[in-house]
Amino acid sequence: MPDTKSTGDLWGAEAKDWAEIQEPTSIPLWDAMLDATGTGAGTALLDAGCAAGGASVLAQKRGAQVTAVDVAANSVAVAETRLPGADVQVASVGDLPFDADNFDAVLCVNVIQFVPDTAKGLADLVRVTKPGGKLSVAIFGAPDQVDENAVFTAITDLLGTPDAQFPEYRFSKPGMLTSLLSDAGLRDVAMAEVNTPFVYADADIGWRGQRSAGSIQEAMDKVGADKVEAAVKGAFARFARPDGSIHMNNIMWYATGTK
Repeated sequence: MPDTKSTGDLWGAEAKDWAEIQEPTSIPLWDAMLDATGTGAGTALLDAGCAAGGASVLAQKRGAQVTAVDVAANSVAVAETRLPGADVQVASVGDLPFDADNFDAVLCVNVIQFVPDTAKGLADLVRVTKPGGKLSVAIFGAPDQVDENAVFTAITDLLGTPDAQFPEYRFSKPGMLTSLLSDAGLRDVAMAEVNTPFVYADADIGWRGQRSAGSIQEAMDKVGADKVEAAVKGAFARFARPDGSIHMNNIMWYATGTK
């Protein structure tokens, strides 16, 4: 990460576009994770790494009592407007400002791979989960299951690091996520997957959705927005439909365990 920008700066840079364009692509994943954790009326739920609060919105609709945190202050500000009555704070996984045994359900969606100290982060998530409560953690599936990998590959080529992998894939190896949760002390860890299609009305809207991700912001800081935009739109070409819309299928993995 550049010294001048924190993780929160990068991921909150385009919080409004993230909320309006990119977050809705995750609805199938969020619904599956909320089902896996048994989230419903009266569930005390923590959305750890909530971004603009999309998963928490769905949890509130189920009647959950929502607490949500993220490192990006801009994203938290958007989430606050969408989550009346929720406790929404700027905080990081690994340093959660909550007592132990506090939540019935904890979600951590596409966050754990960005936490510098994975063991500390998972221990913190387990710590705040109630005994008998559920923790569900999601990551990208294997690169060959993810159309978004075309974007990642285009950017790593642009940066001159073609053999590098985006941090999104840090734990995207078979069995790795379940082992991480089991090693953190959870029992009955179960793995599942769900397709979360990235569908954009056109390439310009797709670019706005893509650039709202911190990884893309980091690339823009390194080589300039114009070059990254060209690389992303070039990667879109194989997924374009005759009407100009972009359709990309992406398998997400999530593992859920019981404390």
